[in-house]
Order: sequence, then C-alpha cells, then structure tokens
Amino acid sequence: IVQVTNQPGLEFQPALSPDGREVAYVEGPISRPRIVVRSAVALEERGELRLTDGLDGFHWFPTWSPDGESLRFAACRGQYGGCATQQVGKLGGAIEPVFAGGASAWIENRPHRVLELTPGRSAWSRDGTRVAYSVGMDSLYTSPASIASPRLLTILESPNAFRPHSLTWSPDGRWIAFVDRRLMWTIASGYRGLNTSSVWIADAEDGTQVRITDDSSVNMSPQWLPDSRHLLFVSDRDGARGIYVVEVGPDGPKGEPRSVLSASDAHSISVSADGKRLAYSKFTSSQNIWAVPITEGRVTSLSDARRVTTGNQVVESHSLSPDGRWLLFDSNRGGGNTNLYRVPIAGGTPDPISAYPYDVYNPVLSPDGAEIVFHTADAEEGMYQLKVMPVTGGAPTVLAAFSGVTNAPDWSPDGLTVAFQTFGNEGALHSTVWTVSRDSIGASWSDPRELNDLECFWPEWSPDGAKLSCWWWPGPEKRCESIVACITLLSTAGEVLDILDTQVEKPPGPWEPEWSWDGSLLYFIGLDADGSKGLWSLPATGGEPTKVIAFDDPTVVVGDAFAVGPDAIYLTVIEDESDIWVADLKVGR
Repeated sequence: IVQVTNQPGLEFQPALSPDGREVAYVEGPISRPRIVVRSAVALEERGELRLTDGLDGFHWFPTWSPDGESLRFAACRGQYGGCATQQVGKLGGAIEPVFAGGASAWIENRPHRVLELTPGRSAWSRDGTRVAYSVGMDSLYTSPASIASPRLLTILESPNAFRPHSLTWSPDGRWIAFVDRRLMWTIASGYRGLNTSSVWIADAEDGTQVRITDDSSVNMSPQWLPDSRHLLFVSDRDGARGIYVVEVGPDGPKGEPRSVLSASDAHSISVSADGKRLAYSKFTSSQNIWAVPITEGRVTSLSDARRVTTGNQVVESHSLSPDGRWLLFDSNRGGGNTNLYRVPIAGGTPDPISAYPYDVYNPVLSPDGAEIVFHTADAEEGMYQLKVMPVTGGAPTVLAAFSGVTNAPDWSPDGLTVAFQTFGNEGALHSTVWTVSRDSIGASWSDPRELNDLECFWPEWSPDGAKLSCWWWPGPEKRCESIVACITLLSTAGEVLDILDTQVEKPPGPWEPEWSWDGSLLYFIGLDADGSKGLWSLPATGGEPTKVIAFDDPTVVVGDAFAVGPDAIYLTVIEDESDIWVADLKVGR
C-alpha cells in the first residue's frame, strides 16, 4: 500500500489509468474542485499536473480514455448540477466538450421533468462506444457515444429508488453497476439523505436488474474486476468503512461479500484495467456550527467567527430556539446514526434530545418550547417521514410520509401549522411546499395539504405568521434576473404575494432563505459576480441585496445550512480531510 497524496484538504474520487501507473483525482476544497493527475507508484516520483485550473465551475469524476492518453470529467456550473462532459489530455492542453447524454425530450410520458445531468450520474463503456446515464428518481438510459440517441434501458424496481448514481460498465460491456440512494455522498460526506444505499447491476441490453447488496448500510463506489464477475465496493456493513469484493451473476451475488481492506475509511475507489492495482481515498469529515456576529454597516469576515460546537461529528442542519438561547442540531456524534442535540448559543457540552435507532434530522422547536418537529430517514420504513415529539420525550407522531424526500419543517408562530417540502414525491423531479395543521395545541393533526405547485424549496414562516418564504426555481418562464433562483413570498393560502430578485449572478444562487429576527430582512447564501461565496440580506419588501458575511478564507468551507439570531448568524463549517492511497491486488481463485 502506497500513499500518493499527503496535502491538507481533500483529494478523492480517484481514477487509475488503464496501466495502473497514474492516478487522476479531484482536489478540493469542495467549493472549488479541480482535476489533478500524478504518479500512482510513489509520492515522490513525479509532481502533480493540474489539468483544469483555467476552467470555471465544479469539476468531478475523472475517467480515463481506453488508450490512457486523455481524461473525461464532469464540468458543472453548480456544485450539484448543470453538468456537461469535458475532455483534456493527461498532460494538459485544450479542454473540449464531449457528448455524454442530455436531451430535452427523452421522456414525454414520464411523471417528472428532465433536467441537466448532475454529478456522478453518467458513465462511458470501457471501449468508449456507449454512454449510460440516469435521469430523475428511477430511470437508466444508454446511448451511442457519438450521437444523442437515448434509449430507456430500465426503470428501477426498488420501491423507493432515489437518483441512481456511480454507474460503471463491466469490462465485457454486459452489465452496468450502479448505486441506489445517497447521491450526495459522492461529492462529500455530510449531506441530508437516507443514510443507507445499495449496489445493483443492470443488463446493458435488456435492463434486467439484480440487487447485489441490501440497504441496511452504506454501500458505494462499485468497481469491476477484469473478469466482469467480481465487484469491489465500499461499505460500512461491519462498522467502519472498508472495501469488499463479491462475485455476481444474473441471479445475484454468489455468497457473502468478503473484506479486502477493512476499516480503511474508504470513500471512493478505482481499479486498473488488469485488476492488479486498487486506488482509494481515505476520507474523514467533520462539520460544526460557528457563530458570526451581525455588524451594522459593514461586511463581517469569517475571521470574526467563533466555534459553537466542536469535535469529530457531522452537523447537517440546525435551528435556533424561539427564545434565542439554544441551538438545536442533528449530529452523528454518538458514533452511530444521526440523532438530535441541543447546545447553548455560547457553546458547551451538547445535551442529547433523541436516541432513535434510525437517522433523524432538521430539529425545530415549537414556539411554546414544548414540541420538536423533525424528519427521519429510516431504511426499514422505506421512506422519509415528518414527525413531532414532546420535548420531554415519548413516542413521536407521524405528520407526513411520502415516497420522496420529506423534510425542511418550520413552525408557524402560533404553533398550529407546520410547513415543509417534498422532493421526488411519486417521481416528480421538483419540490413543492406542504402544510399540516391543527385547531389547537394538543389537538390532532390534519392530513398534509399541498400549498402551491410552484417549484419552491425550504419554506420559512415570517415572524408575524402572515406569509412564507421559499427558494423558487424559475424554470423557462424566468421572472427574475438571477440565473438559478428567486425568493418567493406565499400567503398562508398558497397565493404568490411577491417574487424577490436576489440579483445573484452565478450558481449556486440563494439557498434556504431565512428571515431576520424582526422580519424586515431575508438572508440567503449565494455567489457574487466575481464567483466569491457569501451571505446576503435582502429587504422583505424587495430592493438591493447587501453582503453581510464574506466567506473570505479559502481554507474554510461553509455549508448550506444556517440559522439567524437577533445578533448573530449560525453557519456550518466543513472540515474534510482525504488522501489517495494505492494498493497492489492479488486475485485468488
């Protein structure tokens, strides 16, 4: 085993050259990933070649051409989408576009829209003649590499299929391996979503699907050995993440997976064409809450931030208690699945709130401080659920359960209504805002009601309870100048009251708009015209945005989730570390 990178920060998504002597990979930070190539033989043998530094956007998933002379990769306008395949020589040079799927009229009769490809959802066959890609919640397509002629290969049989990804062709071209669920794992580790995933294979001609692993653990990054009968993959099936191998065939796995490298903290893997070398990224992640003061009249720097939580944990979402004294957050700090905690805004030792055997996220305290609403991601239940429980403990009540993502809850100021979003419900590739209500505190809850079919994300109640804000994807009928999204204000009946132009010029655009404590402003995270990321405020009546916090330290990666207090913004800061290692493989009989 040889370590081939050792710099601070992220180096992951390795791709071994066909002869196993070079490795391409993605170098972070997550906010600016770039493609790098270096020797896979030893750390000291040759310096790195940075192939895509002159290209804007986000660069993911390098793969080698069959002759090993060039690399293809996903070049994306945003971190999560708007991707096209580009090609560059292994020694650098001109970067040129390459067709890799994408057409606007593939699925006229399918119940979801077709968007541009997202990272990790396409793959070239080993001989370079065909492309496979996934679309929406559950569909796999193939196409000749030379023309945009997509053919629906199969629709996933998994009852709660969610954005299949990590596609890889077997060397003989017969099978396509893929992963169901947890797409965002592929570009980082700490993201909302079902905490488990499964590996499948599909016949590349007739689409027949075969499940290879269960979904009781994380199973990711499938890679074929040269015989097209054995799959390597990453899994935490025995606790810590490691690398496993399993023999597969038309009837499924032949026996139980066997450990290859246990407890290696592997994130993503790659195998040389002859099967004699294995590259893997050894990945660890932590994500904590930091507080940044709100300073009247000037832009605050990240250097003014202070830590609220510490430790080796991933905090995906958090909220402020109505009295402004506590932060509620989800975390895997217990060493297993994600549960709920609270901590004083000044910091200290967190107190556990829940101890469920499944993952729970997005805790929000009711206005009277008596209840907590949250969402769950339980593989046994097979779907996301929105739940509410007393702060004092007890069995939770299910408020909503849908086939797609059900999350982002928020209480109305009177405590009688909870707004939330769904994404992917019944195959729909967009989000809408829903509510559940009750007549009085302690009364039974109504059935969920779709507030509006507008494609809106992350609903938030205004402090006076008169309206909700959400992040609106404008689509082809754009009604604001921002490339990605606008902030929309809805009445409690679902009518559009106003559309606020954030005037953000580049992706990812505004994210999870949050109201100021007094309701006069809306805050959002986005990119400036020069590509720098930061947090802005916008008058709730419309007008010019004002930068409030500059994300001015390139070594500090700020997550999407944030909460607003009367005198501070509470951000999540991601501290990831990953290096590339290469191991020699001996394949037994």
